[in-house]
Amino acid sequence: DHYKLSLTTIDVVLRGFSTSATWIPIVEKHLQLHSVVQKLEDETSVGTIPVILQFLLTLSRVREGAMMLVNAGFFVSLRGLLAKLSDDQHSSVICGERSLSNAFDRSEKAKHIWGLSLAVVTAIVHFLGDASSSTGIVDYVMAHLLVEKAFLISYYLSVPDFPSEDHDKKRARSLNRHTTLSTLKETEQTLMLICVLARYRNSWNKAMEEMDSQLREKCIHLLAFISRGNQQL
Repeated sequence: DHYKLSLTTIDVVLRGFSTSATWIPIVEKHLQLHSVVQKLEDETSVGTIPVILQFLLTLSRVREGAMMLVNAGFFVSLRGLLAKLSDDQHSSVICGERSLSNAFDRSEKAKHIWGLSLAVVTAIVHFLGDASSSTGIVDYVMAHLLVEKAFLISYYLSVPDFPSEDHDKKRARSLNRHTTLSTLKETEQTLMLICVLARYRNSWNKAMEEMDSQLREKCIHLLAFISRGNQQL
């Protein structure tokens, strides 16, 4: 609890500054960022992970902070975190995406973690994707997030299920997860990451050859749903 409170306080203070030039040197000198990042893989710190990710998101929203995260091994720790979250769901994927959703939604560990993780990654790619000093970031993200976690990407790009007065629709949707504001935000973050990565056509074509058409179809269905607005409600 003291760790969460301390990190939250630092995060609030950093966001209060008008310019990152004020706090970046202080963070670089006094904060052991590598230790903070490593806690993403600490099974005893599960309740702290959303707080850590929120803090890392604040850092990632400036170029210098994004570079600090890369140098601190953020991607390695994130891959370990997401692997632990999804290990228990692999057998569910074989049975179908929606059985995965039920298991994933029931997991308190997973609350907000997917969306926050993708928000940090999106910010890093935005600032460093074209940097010569960060060659390989885009390829790494595509290989270890879009491809390796394809089942989660597909799940969060599925058309949401909202309550309906139609009894037949209610019966059909009873097998699906209940759509919440949290899952909608995670869907938004998934789309934002895809949009940022899609700018890198060469890396995209190389990494996404086998799942490009499926991903494209998911996005089209979701965007069509969004364009119809409250007709679905």
